Amino acid sequence: MTEQPLVSICITSHNYARFLPAALESALGQSYPNVEIVVVDDGSIDGSHELLERYADSLRLELQPIRGQAAACNRCYELSRGDIVLFHDSDDVLEGDAAERIVAAFEDPRVVLVLGRLRDIDERGEPLPGVRPPEGCTMTQGDLRRMVAKHATFTWPETTGQSFRRTVLDKVMPIPDGFAPDLYLSNLVALDGYVATIERPVGRYRVHGGNKHMVPGRAGVDWLDMKLRERRLIDREVHEKASDLGLTQSSGSSDKADPSGEPHDYIRAGLELARRRVTGERGGTAWALEGIRAIVSHPQFRVRARARHVAWFAAAAAAPPRLARRVVEARYPFVKAPA
Repeated sequence: MTEQPLVSICITSHNYARFLPAALESALGQSYPNVEIVVVDDGSIDGSHELLERYADSLRLELQPIRGQAAACNRCYELSRGDIVLFHDSDDVLEGDAAERIVAAFEDPRVVLVLGRLRDIDERGEPLPGVRPPEGCTMTQGDLRRMVAKHATFTWPETTGQSFRRTVLDKVMPIPDGFAPDLYLSNLVALDGYVATIERPVGRYRVHGGNKHMVPGRAGVDWLDMKLRERRLIDREVHEKASDLGLTQSSGSSDKADPSGEPHDYIRAGLELARRRVTGERGGTAWALEGIRAIVSHPQFRVRARARHVAWFAAAAAAPPRLARRVVEARYPFVKAPA
């Protein structure tokens, strides 16, 4: 890496004109001098285009018809040139020294992914008490390759809190359609080197009525199917890449119905169990056992969190159908709404 590596702040946006000025100003106001801003707008119809044109002299801008978040991130990456790449959500805000601290974390040549905490803010930008990942959730650093290969999940912040070494991103881009970029990139990049963490927040995560975790677009069994498709895909991608890198022994596709093979993904196990209890399908017990196995063996869980997850898997598997649905809905509230 060069002495003063170029940092690409890649911003994708869709109908977030009300938040864009704060996001752009925070990217343009970085204390680190060698930064480029790349923006791809994904078919906005809320005045975003006119707003972005006012910044055109300070950034690389492309307006595309609506194609989805993954496609927008892919195009942003194609337009960028940085040694370090940060995908910055357009409703979030970067701290003024974020790029400077991120570059410092990449000084170790083994580091391929830098994770930084985010502080919660409200729709107006006022501080909220939360941070991401939440207080008590450990962001582990160092060599996480075997942990990710085994579990296909670890503790990471949302998109704006993740930064990547370009030479490794080149191996995993483009992001396949249907993947959440932060889920896909964090897992696959972490298989290729060391992870560094920054505890003092590098940005602010805006909590508002349009966040995807609050407005998922689907509900009921449709929501479960959507989330299961995502987890099955990431399990398969992690399984294949980990096998190619010699981190695990290949044992066929992880996308099979048998839950016993790696990766032992407790998130997928919970969703598989939930769907079976909600629909009355067979196979719930096997996925409950897989979820318990995954939780007990995952090194990032503290005792109380581990016990809480194990209790949920046991209750969801053993409860009679009507009570089981209530147990499922307690964890996955979007299941309550009709499909």
